[in-house]
Amino acid sequence: MGKHFRTIDKAASEILAADPNTAITKWMLRSLIRTGEIPSVKRGNRYLVALEDIEAYLANVAAQSCKYKGVRI
Repeated sequence: MGKHFRTIDKAASEILAADPNTAITKWMLRSLIRTGEIPSVKRGNRYLVALEDIEAYLANVAAQSCKYKGVRI
């Protein structure tokens, strides 16, 4: 099955619908896309992002934060 692409606004809306207390905003998604941390496709003047790529990024960030839990930097 293929990836499920959404515009940044729609992806942020779906994340918010799934978790009303989320800290993920459309501005955060835009920033992560611009820095290349989350892959995207530009079509016209819109960026499309796969929901699966967002989930993978968030899972990786969560795993990294657990790896260093309790370590002072």
